[in-house]
Amino acid sequence: MRYRSARRVPETNRPANWLEDVRLGVPLAGVVSRTVAPTSRPSRALPQDGQKRLASGASWEQERQRDATLNIHLDATLEAIPVRNIWISAAALLVSATSTPAGLPDPSRSAMGLFGQGTSCHYRFRMDGGLDQLTVCVTLRTQFDTPIPDCSTSVTLTPNAGTIAFGTCCPNPQAGVTDFDGTIQFVFDQIGGRGSLDVCATEHCIAEIGVATETIDFTSPDLDASGGHNVVIDLGIWAGCYQPAPYCPWSDYNCDGTVDVLDLGLWAGGIGLECGQTACP
Repeated sequence: MRYRSARRVPETNRPANWLEDVRLGVPLAGVVSRTVAPTSRPSRALPQDGQKRLASGASWEQERQRDATLNIHLDATLEAIPVRNIWISAAALLVSATSTPAGLPDPSRSAMGLFGQGTSCHYRFRMDGGLDQLTVCVTLRTQFDTPIPDCSTSVTLTPNAGTIAFGTCCPNPQAGVTDFDGTIQFVFDQIGGRGSLDVCATEHCIAEIGVATETIDFTSPDLDASGGHNVVIDLGIWAGCYQPAPYCPWSDYNCDGTVDVLDLGLWAGGIGLECGQTACP
């Protein structure tokens, strides 16, 4: 097939995107010419929106420059990520170091032990401390099991729903400072009343943190917690559980399951004992 020679199109008659039309193999309007082979394209495939931009008049050079700019921005972003992560990690460590004291007690690692119960069912207290003495041993440790010395710590005997009567001749709470291995001991006696009590340990060296709470059952010859003054009332409370009356654990001083003359003898040992007659431990 033979082709006629192409006429030169005047500059004023050329469309604005005539060069791209030539590159893409689109015939010029009004021109009969040989088929013009498209200029070789870059080896990479263009996304669909890139094809649309080319069709709307964007040049290959503009696309190349745009892609190069995007690559520069992407490289800069990727280079900045590790630095940003390092900055965030350093900031987090700084905040953690300033907001969490190194010697903060961890209740899950700390401990409280109760000792001195002379019978199987309860503690027995008396105004002279002649029966049981409640010894509370508190040990403070960090989350890494490190002992915390020189830490202000207190133990409080607190009435609960099972408390019928409660009174003490000695300070409550008691406070002190832990020794080199993070341990401190407190002794409670000269207590009157009956029922149950919560034994609560708290540290005060860094913050008010509850370390542990244990519940104990207790009794005393001073059953009404009057400080030993109302002997007749105390005897009446005890006798109200004497067999064949219903069993009461606070009148069973030896914890043998019955209230009898043996318990009466233990109760009578408290007659005449009042607060203030014996020094506190």
